[in-house]
Amino acid sequence: MSLFDKMKKYQPPEKPNDGEFKSDVNTILHGTSVQNRKEMCELEYMKARRLLKNPTVETVARAKNIMNTLATDFDYLPAVLWMAEFSVNGVKNPEQAAMWYKKAADLGSANGASKIADILMDGRGVTRNPKLAMEYYKIAADNGIASASFALGEYYAKTGNREEAVKAYEKAVKGGYKDAEKKLAKLKKKF
Repeated sequence: MSLFDKMKKYQPPEKPNDGEFKSDVNTILHGTSVQNRKEMCELEYMKARRLLKNPTVETVARAKNIMNTLATDFDYLPAVLWMAEFSVNGVKNPEQAAMWYKKAADLGSANGASKIADILMDGRGVTRNPKLAMEYYKIAADNGIASASFALGEYYAKTGNREEAVKAYEKAVKGGYKDAEKKLAKLKKKF
């Protein structure tokens, strides 16, 4: 049985024995100082990462609780992305992963936008929605995600928008996406 299978069955104690979010940390995090809140989120995030260096059912559960609090209560982007990856690779919950990636995208993460676009294109955990996926791919591509530029190129090529396909493939090539070179050459050769 894997660690993540054990995680699914693990029931954390009602009150954590070491109080991941002690009252003083909670006070600072909920306080008015954005700088203090950012610093405390970073400290709590690093604490969770340290817990994961020696993964046991208990340490992973404690780290997940910290990350979940940072992600849900404070929109701390690294924790949101961690929760998304944990949902994909840890507990293998595609619906939950889609929710976290969408949240990351909405918080300005190009990686989150690209991942939710992939999920929307494939329909993993959500209803397939290519139109919405293209909107997220555009956000990701505009922020330097080469694979998103390639996906846009594919979409534009299939829908007959040659000019936009060329632009998207060129952006993907500049980003180092090798498959885009072939597609771009083929597209330019046709015309």
